[in-house]
Amino acid sequence: MQQIIFNCQTITPMFLAGANGTTPELRPPSIKGALRFWWRAMNGHLTLEKLRAQEGAIFGDTQQRSKIIIQVNDEEIEPSNALLPQDNNYKRNTSGTNKSVNILEYLAYGVVAKPGSIERSYFPVGSSFQIKVKCPDEMLTMIKELFEMVSLFGGFGSRSRNGYGSFLIESSKLDIIQRFKKYKKGSLKNYSAFSEKALLFTGKDTHDNWEKALLEVGDAYRTARLALEDRHYGSQRKMIAQPLSIKDAKDTTIVKINGKKLERNAKCFFIGVTKEDKKYKGHILYLPHTIDELDGYQKPNNSLANHLKGILTEIK
Repeated sequence: MQQIIFNCQTITPMFLAGANGTTPELRPPSIKGALRFWWRAMNGHLTLEKLRAQEGAIFGDTQQRSKIIIQVNDEEIEPSNALLPQDNNYKRNTSGTNKSVNILEYLAYGVVAKPGSIERSYFPVGSSFQIKVKCPDEMLTMIKELFEMVSLFGGFGSRSRNGYGSFLIESSKLDIIQRFKKYKKGSLKNYSAFSEKALLFTGKDTHDNWEKALLEVGDAYRTARLALEDRHYGSQRKMIAQPLSIKDAKDTTIVKINGKKLERNAKCFFIGVTKEDKKYKGHILYLPHTIDELDGYQKPNNSLANHLKGILTEIK
């Protein structure tokens, strides 16, 4: 067995639930879950049979144990329960009302139940933690690249698809564009994975802090999402992420795919923030899947991506 050590630092607030459900704690199972998800996303070019076989050999399945062992050291982190930034610069007007929405709270919906609140403590920006991974010799290079992909495109904890839980690996210089182009290959799968149709959008600017970087791409995502339909309707947005809560809903449409009601639908847009040379930059990764190719499907995911092309910088 070989061991690789990742010394990391949070770039955006990291919302985690520990053993008691309230005190934030970075636990090996949640790390392994993130690694498993992004391993699948990176290997969408494999057949389903090979994907399952290789995934089981690495992470374990009903027939075998995982071949990787994860240890975490986050004991020196001081959790925070401070509110997210409340400055008016982070707020946008809500059409048809005299109210505004804080984009950073909008992206954190769930851990922020109502404006100006926070439901649980979190690891603040700049928190350092260490992750040790033990694995067979032949898996060492793969584990290193996989962990780097999680730091670039994913994150740990709640709302990691919305830009929270982003982190960097200290003493590593990673090129997000180069990595995206490396994995932009293969055909669509029935789950979110890299393919030739994957898209990457980056902010047009670099910023001095994480808040402005996340604001830029979060604002773009919200603008593109609301451009699909009136905010009181949801048939389009339910196909992007479901379940969906709509206040004063005027639309009772039941979304069906292949004749079956769409109960849950995980978002295939991944918002994140990277940091380099003390500068922050936001991005949105789009990993479409076969639902967007069904006949008669209105393809709102693709429509949202097209809106983003007019707001952010598309990487080609």
